Amino acid sequence: MSLGRLGLIQAWQPSKQCPTLAEMTADATATAADIVEGKTAYARGEKLTGTLVPVTKIDVAAEGIKFAYSTFEEVPEVFDFSNVTDAKDLLSYNTNLKSIPEDIDFSKITNAQGIFASCGSLKIDIDLNFLSCLNFSYAFQNSGILSVISISSPVANMVQSIFLGSAIKSVLSIDFPVVNTANNFFQNCKSLVTVQGLNMPALTSANGFLAGCNSLQSIDRFDFSNMTSAINMFQDCSALSSIGDVIFLHTALSLADSPNIDEDTLNRFGAFANAAGESGVAPLKSLGLPAAALTFNTAAQTYLETEGIIAKLTDENWTVNFADSM
Repeated sequence: MSLGRLGLIQAWQPSKQCPTLAEMTADATATAADIVEGKTAYARGEKLTGTLVPVTKIDVAAEGIKFAYSTFEEVPEVFDFSNVTDAKDLLSYNTNLKSIPEDIDFSKITNAQGIFASCGSLKIDIDLNFLSCLNFSYAFQNSGILSVISISSPVANMVQSIFLGSAIKSVLSIDFPVVNTANNFFQNCKSLVTVQGLNMPALTSANGFLAGCNSLQSIDRFDFSNMTSAINMFQDCSALSSIGDVIFLHTALSLADSPNIDEDTLNRFGAFANAAGESGVAPLKSLGLPAAALTFNTAAQTYLETEGIIAKLTDENWTVNFADSM
């Protein structure tokens, strides 16, 4: 850098001196937009007058750009995400990413499969409401997200493994009213402690839904009204103590890996529900439904026997089993 550009007197040009204070502060408030319109500003003593050209943003959707395996912490502002609809793997495996681009219009996205998968540095709380997104499979797999304040889509039909292996600790609201299959939804979320506000009434399959969540202590409700398969749903949930509301359970379920289930939860398995949406276990015999099995950890056996819950369930074609593990 020359001394002249710093506004200093040059020995061989004694007449060229730095601008006066008045000159330096003239139009000091001129913005880039003002300069484009012809106003004057100063940079290190040099005038800038009407010569700046606005930066043209790059339309990510139009250019078909994906940022998988990138290394930046924040996506450069030059990229425009506002028209993105297919966000499959858009930012996946960006292990340094710390924030979500502000101009992503989540209401337009139809495919979010793997969008933030393996973004381990993305330690944020999720509050995202989608209007037309169908596919959320693996969206936050192995990501660093801390909690779900809210995530919703009225049309989502693919959500398997959405949070598989993520760092998530708590959930306040998940609203997927028409989804049928949610296998491995929270599988191996080792830091997950509480789950609330699940609204997935159409769910038919939740195999491995919370498998491997060995820090999970409570889930406030689960709607089994349309469930036909819950294999390994609570596998390795060794810290689970409370299921706040069991809704119309009528399919086989095992809690064998959960020795700390509290009495309030055990009592819910002794209350009957006669229709979808009602709290309790379905009286299979009375409703003409197929027989099914309930498996509890052996730690619950004495209480269930003493309270007559085993007898009630057996009378309604439930087979009650006990085991120390699945």
